Amino acid sequence: MSWDDYTQAILRLELPEGEMEVVPGAFGRLSGTIPGNGRPFHIITAHNPGGHPSSPEDNVLAQSRLIARVAETAMEHYPAERGNRAWEHVEPSLAVVGLDREQACALGREFGQDAIFEWSP
Repeated sequence: MSWDDYTQAILRLELPEGEMEVVPGAFGRLSGTIPGNGRPFHIITAHNPGGHPSSPEDNVLAQSRLIARVAETAMEHYPAERGNRAWEHVEPSLAVVGLDREQACALGREFGQDAIFEWSP
């Protein structure tokens, strides 16, 4: 993956108030509202650790471990998916609310991730 793949990613969140789609815009510009009462969202997946493709079965297992890990901490979290603009490459993810950047990066590293997404006002 290239940096452009990350910056052009589309995010779909399943929030209590309904599904929300986040699309790239100009850096530093916001259109619409960000849920979470101003708290940052971190989008983390457990798919394809180390940037190497894993089998669908291994990805499902790793993602279920991530969900269980976050659930045991009682952090607010929501299902999410991240994909390219054509929605051809999609990775199930988790939107975790209220972590600081260091905590979010540590969680991503715990699951072998090279990158996470941070979304805040």
